Amino acid sequence: MPMTPADPASTSLTLYGTLALVVLYLLLLARSAWKQGELGQYLRALLIVAGLIAALGLAVWAWVRFVAG
Repeated sequence: MPMTPADPASTSLTLYGTLALVVLYLLLLARSAWKQGELGQYLRALLIVAGLIAALGLAVWAWVRFVAG
């Protein structure tokens, strides 16, 4: 049986639902860090992780664009 592409509407709904759950989780973590007086440490760690993800994304983009493309 050949594979058919997923319905774009259901795919975007799944993507937005997942994104909403991740944001909710991060907000709950921030609230917990704030209550414990560690909001600054949480934000620094979040910034470091975001930077690492961005660097990885840039490396993949550069590989696809310049080496594999």
